[in-house]
Amino acid sequence: MPFRSLITLALALVLAAPAAAQDVQPEAEADAVFSLRNVESMAFDPARAGLFAIADGRLMHWSLFPLELRASLELDTLASDLAISPAGNLFVAGQRWNRESLMLLGGSILAFPIAPGEGIEDWFRLYQVADNAAGISQFSSVAFDASGMAHFGSPVAFSILSVPDDFSDVAPGTERRTFDLRCGASAQLSILEDEGQIYYVSSTIEGAALEFGRLAGPEEKPGHVECFRVANIYAQKTPVTTFFSVRHALIERPPAKEGGPPWRGVLALDPNIGRLYFFEIIIAAGEVLISRALSSEIGLDALDGAAAEGRTGAFGLLAASGDGAEILVSGTSMRRVLRFGVDDDGRLRARGGIELAAPVQGIEISPDGGYAALVTGENRFGAERVLTVLRAPAALPEGAGLPAGFHSVRLLQEELNAAGFDAGRVDGIAGPRTLEAVKAYLAATAERAPDADTDRLRAVIRGVFPRFAAE
Repeated sequence: MPFRSLITLALALVLAAPAAAQDVQPEAEADAVFSLRNVESMAFDPARAGLFAIADGRLMHWSLFPLELRASLELDTLASDLAISPAGNLFVAGQRWNRESLMLLGGSILAFPIAPGEGIEDWFRLYQVADNAAGISQFSSVAFDASGMAHFGSPVAFSILSVPDDFSDVAPGTERRTFDLRCGASAQLSILEDEGQIYYVSSTIEGAALEFGRLAGPEEKPGHVECFRVANIYAQKTPVTTFFSVRHALIERPPAKEGGPPWRGVLALDPNIGRLYFFEIIIAAGEVLISRALSSEIGLDALDGAAAEGRTGAFGLLAASGDGAEILVSGTSMRRVLRFGVDDDGRLRARGGIELAAPVQGIEISPDGGYAALVTGENRFGAERVLTVLRAPAALPEGAGLPAGFHSVRLLQEELNAAGFDAGRVDGIAGPRTLEAVKAYLAATAERAPDADTDRLRAVIRGVFPRFAAE
């Protein structure tokens, strides 16, 4: 009988093993790109485990873990936003500039076809606005709908510009469709859809408001438009300034009941008063409806460690996963990133923060929440920036700092040591010995015929130290 019990127990453990393996949660892991001068905008490509960034006047494309630089293309456009379309192509919205005179020119939209298995090889200009002496014409953001259209907002025009996202109509001079805005020019634009209808959310340049509306078809009359002031001015004890535009992010989760509508909401960060809001969105009779009764908010300056940062305009950076499970908030003078999440009841919850060694310059999260990126560096011209990539950011414990050591640096140290170049202890920290070993390897292999090993190691070096490797 005891023997039979042991057999039964062993079988139970074997059968339970796969289920237990499925419950194992990934650990947060960090990687980093060093020695960048400026990072203007970022976008993750979860389908290809990649990251795109406009940095140092170039479009850079990395594969992740390890970081390998796949492309680095020089641009003539300062990027306000870049994003990947449902068709799998990359778009950049911004403004052209003259490298020699440093003068700002007209607005510019760049398109980058992404070839399967090959990545990005070149770009072309999809649209541009004529130059002007003031240099104020630009595009602020890009968003996509499921029908194959890319929509661009502008901070100097009360309209949305729409173009095909599959490059099916790219002839120069082609007249593009536009949609009028009612509440103000757009600092940031997002798109949501319901039952075949396309709706937009726009952060206005002035007034610290959100504009909601429907993009009417060619033969339709414009629908109802709502100009929604994010801050409840009646709840404020002092007059509220509206100098800074609201940053927003759309949240969507699967229907609570089969066949029902998805659960939607909008995050809104108001830098003017240092508050983060979440409003539930309801679409009814072709209109977007939001209500303060279905909302929650958090005063950022009341959080531990954030009181000194809570001056007007301090909080201006917002990034969120598509389901709102991971939300990051910070500002370009802060050495911390605050973490939040939207719970199952639609309430905002604070989840601590990440302490950093240098001020934050930019943040991004992939739509699926699998990756996050933090750009840090001092607030002075020419200061070097570090782009840190986090894998499984939700697994980072509340209040914890970044994981010690970086994945690709650890890989470099292992392979340089194995090749006879002393990179020191394998700890993932890019110290002086590691940098000297990288320099020695590049010098020793400069004239060597390429092979699989040197190509791979050089790709990682270019990925981690792109400017350093180029020199």
